[in-house]
Amino acid sequence: MSSSPGKRSRSDAVDSVDLEQEFDEGELKEKLLKGGLRISPCGGHYVVENVHQLVRELRFGIIAESSASSARIADIMANLEQSWSDVEKFRRSLVPFRSPDECTSSKFLFGRDTLVKVLLAIDSLQTGVLNVLLQRIPELTMEEDEGGESYTDLAKLAVSQMRWLDFVVDGAALSETLLDVISACPERIQRELILVTPELVQDAQHSTAVDVLITLLENSPELSEPILRALNGLILGSQASTACNTVLRALSSSEPDHVPFMIRFLVCSAPSFLIPESVNKMRRIFAQRSLGPGAAKLALEEFRDGIRARLEFGDMAMQSLKDSQEKYCPGDLWMMLALLDVLSFRKRIESLVKLALIRGHISSDLFSSAFETHQDALSGFSTSMIKFANLTMCSGSESAAEISQKQYLLLYKMNDRNDLHREIIGSLLEHVGCRKTKIVRRAFDCLIYIAQNVDLSAFMPFLGGLLDFLESFEDEQVSQVFELLGTVRIRSGQIENDQSLEIILRKELTHVDEKFRRIGVLGSCTLAQVFSEEKAAQDQAKAILALLFKSVENNRSAEALAYKQLALTCEKDRMERSLTKAIRRKCLKVFEARFAGKLEDKPSSILDMDIEAKYNLDGEDASISIPIVALAHKGRLGDAHTLCPLIELLCETTKRLASGSLDDTDAILGCPLWMPADSVLDSLSDQAMPVQVAAATSLLLAAMWIRCIVNAFSTSTSADIQGAICERIENLYTIEESLQDLINQQPVCKDAVGEFLGVKAQTKPLKLSDFLRPLDVAVTGVIVSNAHNASVSTGEAQLVLHELNLFCTHRSRYLPRERKTAITALTSLRVFVFNPGEGAMDESDCVCLRMALHCLAVAIGNEGLVHEKDFYGLLFNLAPKESNDDDTEIGKWEPAELGTKFFRSLVARMECMEDDDESHDLVTKMEFARLLTAAALRTGSAELASEVASQIDKILDRALEESEKHGRVSNYVAELVGMRMKLSSDELDVISNMLKRPTENTTLVKVLLDELQRVAANCPSNIDQLRALFNAHSELVDRSRDQPTVFGSLMKCGRTVAQAFSGKMIPCLRERLNTHRQESLQLIKDFQRSTRVLQHICTHVKAQKSSKQTPLVPSLKRALETVIFSVKGLLESNDASSAFWMGNLKHRNLQGDVVASQAYHRAGDTETATQASTVRSCGESELSQLPEAPSKEEDQNHEELASESNPSETNEGSAEGATENNDEERPDGLKMFEEAAANSDDDQ
Repeated sequence: MSSSPGKRSRSDAVDSVDLEQEFDEGELKEKLLKGGLRISPCGGHYVVENVHQLVRELRFGIIAESSASSARIADIMANLEQSWSDVEKFRRSLVPFRSPDECTSSKFLFGRDTLVKVLLAIDSLQTGVLNVLLQRIPELTMEEDEGGESYTDLAKLAVSQMRWLDFVVDGAALSETLLDVISACPERIQRELILVTPELVQDAQHSTAVDVLITLLENSPELSEPILRALNGLILGSQASTACNTVLRALSSSEPDHVPFMIRFLVCSAPSFLIPESVNKMRRIFAQRSLGPGAAKLALEEFRDGIRARLEFGDMAMQSLKDSQEKYCPGDLWMMLALLDVLSFRKRIESLVKLALIRGHISSDLFSSAFETHQDALSGFSTSMIKFANLTMCSGSESAAEISQKQYLLLYKMNDRNDLHREIIGSLLEHVGCRKTKIVRRAFDCLIYIAQNVDLSAFMPFLGGLLDFLESFEDEQVSQVFELLGTVRIRSGQIENDQSLEIILRKELTHVDEKFRRIGVLGSCTLAQVFSEEKAAQDQAKAILALLFKSVENNRSAEALAYKQLALTCEKDRMERSLTKAIRRKCLKVFEARFAGKLEDKPSSILDMDIEAKYNLDGEDASISIPIVALAHKGRLGDAHTLCPLIELLCETTKRLASGSLDDTDAILGCPLWMPADSVLDSLSDQAMPVQVAAATSLLLAAMWIRCIVNAFSTSTSADIQGAICERIENLYTIEESLQDLINQQPVCKDAVGEFLGVKAQTKPLKLSDFLRPLDVAVTGVIVSNAHNASVSTGEAQLVLHELNLFCTHRSRYLPRERKTAITALTSLRVFVFNPGEGAMDESDCVCLRMALHCLAVAIGNEGLVHEKDFYGLLFNLAPKESNDDDTEIGKWEPAELGTKFFRSLVARMECMEDDDESHDLVTKMEFARLLTAAALRTGSAELASEVASQIDKILDRALEESEKHGRVSNYVAELVGMRMKLSSDELDVISNMLKRPTENTTLVKVLLDELQRVAANCPSNIDQLRALFNAHSELVDRSRDQPTVFGSLMKCGRTVAQAFSGKMIPCLRERLNTHRQESLQLIKDFQRSTRVLQHICTHVKAQKSSKQTPLVPSLKRALETVIFSVKGLLESNDASSAFWMGNLKHRNLQGDVVASQAYHRAGDTETATQASTVRSCGESELSQLPEAPSKEEDQNHEELASESNPSETNEGSAEGATENNDEERPDGLKMFEEAAANSDDDQ
């Protein structure tokens, strides 16, 4: 039970004696005793039964009895100061009170009141107590206890008493004292005092405190952390720039532990004009190894949390990332992670990352330097990194595939949490199920890459579920599923104990459905490859191959697929050597049994058709022959399907076993083929249908055989083999030309060839080159490099150029060997471009020239094939050499210099072209233009682009002249205009220059309208750019008003331009109307003339009821109405509302003549709400006094009369709207507007 204050027990008497010794006699001691303050028996703290009673006694007792006089307060402070000079007494004042029941406990209770806090809560005592407290703090740091240690901890405890004060009585005095004490204390106490400064300093003293802290920051960098935290809690005002500049100067050289606080301060406090510099500094600071994982992680977290609170800083960071796309550094990727973690910026940063990946601005090396070396620092950003990995996975760029593999593996390794592992694997499996081929392939590549580096056996229940969806995957994806599962099985060490995959393969291989047998073949080949790479699993690989060959013995389609897949595996050199030998023995056995025969062993004739051995390059030395004609028999078509895959596999296994040599199999390169005799082929139209089918099939098999053979031997450097390849290409050209003619002439042959190739029946012509296996790029290199001699005919050259063009166009990924060979082949094309030979060029030479130019243009535009260094080397080697040129000097040439040299040579070659047929000459010049444009865009030289643009202008003039004669030339006009737009940085200037041409060419007008629509959609809010846009639009409207064929493009363009006028021009005019009144009004007037013509065209289109153009009317009219009300709002906001009124818009034809509305609409016709805008209480809406658009003749006459009568009035009246020019129908709007404008000017 607690005793009352008036009655004291024996123990209380002891305590009171101690308290009497605690303070001198005086008012303070009396009030404390009366409030129930005692000392515990142990003497370590004060005991108070009721804290509220103590506070009440101090507060009201002092005020009531002493009236808080300064003398009494001074006595109390003197008493307090005397008491606190004793360290133990001072300590008891700082230690929390305890109740009588707790007085014997040694447990320290946080959050309780102390004597100091109670005294600070008394208004009349607070200032004095703070002064005593602040004076005592520096003294404690200089005193020492019995052990020789300073009372620093006690000083920190004293500082903590000043936190969270409910009020400050005298802020100015406290601020002055506090700032003086800070400079007098050692560093450890300074940190505590600085941190408490924002809580004690009042708003009026913030400026002084900021000055002191900035000075202290400059002189004591080690105090950066508390100073910056304190500055964040103060009102900086105009001193923010000084503080931020100080921090920016110290950021690069500061201690790593201080960097997070500096970044937090800059993000929260940097003025707007310092944000760009702050962002650039942070870009260089992030991802530095010198920071260390802890500081780097905190720095990035502070940046993320800061931009969440201050979106302005995040916007500037976004802008900085956009501006520096081509020069990204590792810190930029860190900023992207932080921005991805902020919801306000997530969509924008995702778009930016996708664009950077597509353009190749984020490379694999950049990713490695940004993420792989900072795994510990980025451990808290796993969610953002998963989002980033998903973006790389979904990017259309092939270079992002490697990045996504590295990132998913990094994410898996840097986190030990199972939930994150599940999220990563689940994210990849989600991509697997998206049904987008590229993304599915990349997701499987990532899973395989992870499985090769870490054990994924824990996720086999999830990964094994992929087997349930095998029939939904493509062939490549099926192989990837089995490669993934096989890799996981090897990594887990369960090779011998787990036979689940073999059971599935046996089930698929013996399935009656061809689709599932195909899955079994793909899985068997893939698992054999995966297991052969692991020594412990090679026995399983042999067993799988034995099962595969046994299962496909009686199924030729499955056998052909097996050979093809094994050939791809051997080509990648991923099959173990002993298994490769076994596969080669199997191939030789099958080849000798089914296909190989001696030259003298003439196969039995089928269908009584004459046959003969053709295309024999070895002559009498031929050791084998191939019975192509026998394979064309219906009963052996299955064997025919296996011929080429078998030869591919045989050659690949021989290369792997003989270090790339094919000497053991060179007999197949020059061996003869048993084919239908020439007499049969010459009279094939008179032969029976089975003979025609057999002949066509024989030619197809021969073409496939030759393509397969030359591809296999293409990498050989032997001159004899290269000569044989040239002869085989000549044979191939002859065979395919004959077969293509046969397909075009005989429908039965077309059906037979299409059925063999697996092409569905179709009515359009069957083009062989689209379905046969492409020639290897090395083959094209061999042929092109030998094109200068007579061993290569024009037909051969055209064939290989076509194949090279396909290689440069249709490939998405290139191996280093393929790239190197392709560059060599492209360099050899100079034979066709610059060395045409003596005399005039015939048609075949022109075809070769055009194909070579087109191939070069496609290759130069394909950055995945021709890298930057290869590009400039290609330019250097293509251009004709001069006597003073040195190949070794290419590294010293500037890119623009190389581009200019190539440009000069190409233009000179183009000017030498002569052809009697003008359209053919234009076709060739178009190829020159494509190549010049591709080279100029790749070099990035403004001077070269200007020179190329001048050449394209000449070709465009030629195309415009011939477009009236040849309809196909019209397509060239659109392409040439597109080239000019790409080469210029000012697209509106290009359109304006195009409009200076006097021609009324319909194609040119339509193309310019389409280009103007695209430019208008992205035009910046710049008054000069917008003025040029609307001037070009007005000119195009005048040119196309009498050309109904372009009305569709005109209406689309007009809608976009009208939207640009409302959304971008009106805000610009709102700022300029008062200062540039006449200029602004004239611009509105000129644009209204175009809108009138668009209204007339809408009326005409509705009358014609065009199914393509009529749907465009509502959106165009809606945009035009928006313009009207936007102008009305503009005039009203500038005190010129009297110059605008609403009138009735009359129906007019294309010539501007008024017509009755019934002339365009039959009785009973209805209109939509947008089209029938006249159904308004105020009539149709237009600007009030601008004249309606008359015909072209009326425009000219009106302008002449205006200039003769009163030239000063020709530019006035530009803000009025939709009433007619008839003075009887409208009031004098011009006068009204001039008066309103004058009044507005006077007011301003």
